[in-house]
Amino acid sequence: MSVVQEPVEGQKFPRKNVDKRPRSSNYESDSSSTEIGQEASKEEILGPLIKEFKKIMAEGRGSEPVSAYIIPNYDPHMSEYLPAQEQRLTFLTGFTGTAGTAIILRDAAAFWTDARFYIQATQELEEGWIIYKIGDPEAMSEVEFLKNNLIPGDSVGADAKLMPYPIWQSMKKELKQHDIKLIHISTNLVDALWGDAKPKIVVNPIQPLTQEYSGRTITNKLEEIRNKMEEKSTDILILNQLDDIAWLLNLRGTDIPYCPVFLAFMVISMKTVDVFTDKRRIQYKAGLQLIQENLDIRFLAYERIYEFIKYLRDYPLISKIWLGPTVSYYIYNMIPESKKYLEQNPVELMKCVKNQKEVKGMEQAHIKDGVALVQFLFWLEDEITRRGVTELEAAEKLDSFREMEYGYMGRSFPTVSASGQHTAILNYIPTPESSHLIAKEEIYLMDSGAQYIDGTTDISRTFLFSEPSDFMIECYTRVFKGVVAVSTQIFPKGTPGRALDTLARKALWDVGLNYRHGSGHGIGCFLYAHESPVGISWKPFPEEMGLVANMFLTIEPGFYSEEEFGIRIENVLKTIDADTKYNLNESFLTFETVTMCPIQTKLLDVNLLTEAELRALNRYHAKVKETLTPPLLERHLTVEIDWLNTNTKPFPEDKAADTEKTPEEEP
Repeated sequence: MSVVQEPVEGQKFPRKNVDKRPRSSNYESDSSSTEIGQEASKEEILGPLIKEFKKIMAEGRGSEPVSAYIIPNYDPHMSEYLPAQEQRLTFLTGFTGTAGTAIILRDAAAFWTDARFYIQATQELEEGWIIYKIGDPEAMSEVEFLKNNLIPGDSVGADAKLMPYPIWQSMKKELKQHDIKLIHISTNLVDALWGDAKPKIVVNPIQPLTQEYSGRTITNKLEEIRNKMEEKSTDILILNQLDDIAWLLNLRGTDIPYCPVFLAFMVISMKTVDVFTDKRRIQYKAGLQLIQENLDIRFLAYERIYEFIKYLRDYPLISKIWLGPTVSYYIYNMIPESKKYLEQNPVELMKCVKNQKEVKGMEQAHIKDGVALVQFLFWLEDEITRRGVTELEAAEKLDSFREMEYGYMGRSFPTVSASGQHTAILNYIPTPESSHLIAKEEIYLMDSGAQYIDGTTDISRTFLFSEPSDFMIECYTRVFKGVVAVSTQIFPKGTPGRALDTLARKALWDVGLNYRHGSGHGIGCFLYAHESPVGISWKPFPEEMGLVANMFLTIEPGFYSEEEFGIRIENVLKTIDADTKYNLNESFLTFETVTMCPIQTKLLDVNLLTEAELRALNRYHAKVKETLTPPLLERHLTVEIDWLNTNTKPFPEDKAADTEKTPEEEP
């Protein structure tokens, strides 16, 4: 381990930097599965790294020989983005996306990812891999693959510390029906192959988040948590998700790319708090904040968490231990059934509902982001008409404008900066090798977010700097209609986000179009850009929390014409109380848009918009103009203000397709 020096005020979060090994295949397909290099046997084509890994499997180096080994893209905290020492899937396969699972057999290797990363997987994985697209009806699931390729009596190995217990239990149950065992391998086999080259844990210092931004003391949060523990008759709460721990302790870190968190576990009892992290992280400012609250928090070594859980398990006075669904199977399996209490942990639910300081911070962060975005879009439009701009250059230029804003801490996820065919790849991230010029005649799609000390942002915009085709206009207009439909909807308090998903898709469905990703996700306050357990998606999510006031989530419908173009419009929304005609025994909510950035109107077909939709667009643009003009004026950015005025010019509402009366809030 190594200790980094104490950061200066306003330290930035490091960008993820993973070395890519060269790949021999540039194959692209939209089929449910791909087998690359079918002319030769898989064993002949797969590279030396996989062959060496198969030898380790056969040797039984972890505990016993296994016929298959599962490598998920998780760490013990089930994080979306991983620190270098946890990037096992990238090391073994070369895949750099955030959603993927590999299964290695003695004579084959298979990979699963969703529609966001499928094309990326076909480009990054070497020849010989079988690649499945999750969600495709014709794609084989991981369990089906194992059942079809193994025989009764075989064993499947995996590291139980890197898989949520509900997933492990489901796989174990299905495999058992075929007399196939799923077993924990005590030595992670990828680590065995990685050896001394595996990166070490970096001990980054932890920064305090003052009450000016957090809005609540740790003491106050702990009191609410313990009240909930008492209601559920539980003695212990185990937290493994890093954003839960950072939020609860009003601390932030730099251990995970794009995410202001630090590596830790946390155990809460009715009287004590134990945090498992390297003590060297707690430097003067963070320690002082904890002392000022007179908190008796014990800091123990990160690696001691499992030893401590064994102690809790065996302690006779502890009757119930609360485990959330993201806890690993390894921890779950350590605790006897009689002592388990299984439910969404209370911190996740508390974190999703922002307090007034957090609400104000999120709104301020989006104003700052809007100022940076106006400068960026003006620059981009001007530069493209005068000279060439590459996708990577555009992404880095957006960073430079954000860096001028107070409290900017870094990106909240890798920036999608895509032109032409790249826009049809859901999560295309430009690299020096892939980045090409943004052509004036091609659609440009930007999906980007920032971490500010007071909030987190996430926005997508689609632009074209020449004349669009009729098909582009129709697709863009129908995507926009989906944004308006969700943003203006009134719904009962407690409605799950999945109930709104159809609204985002209806205008596309009406003409036989669709998109293969969720319609929105929760977003944290100077935390994760993807915050659970709220969202808008067709996918079932058993732990989903119903919507209440002061939550923040995105709306982001899209359309992608393979190898042609992609369109996405994304705003961050805040749930607010709705003013309804009748006020009986039920409360209703609606949304307020906090993203401050124009939507390109040249791509809209007015004939497809209702009067209410045009009114919503005009109100939104009026709000954007009113909000962003003062800070732009303070900086004497007169040409940017002219650009803003041009791009927020109202549409005549009498040109709408009809005069149907629907809610009139801005998108």
